[in-house]
Amino acid sequence: MDDGHDLFEDAFSLLKRSEGGETLSRAAELMREAANLGHAGAANNFGTLLQHGRGVRQDFAAARA
Repeated sequence: MDDGHDLFEDAFSLLKRSEGGETLSRAAELMREAANLGHAGAANNFGTLLQHGRGVRQDFAAARA
């Protein structure tokens, strides 16, 4: 079973070096995919991205979920 660990690692690596733009959007997408696979750290990070509107459209309701 894939728990999203590799996706999370890729997303986190992109986030660390991102200054915005396409890299940040790609990192957010990978973080969402890892979260959907059940990775708790990815879910937390993706919620933060949603809360602050980084790489995704800001969505407080989705961030709380």
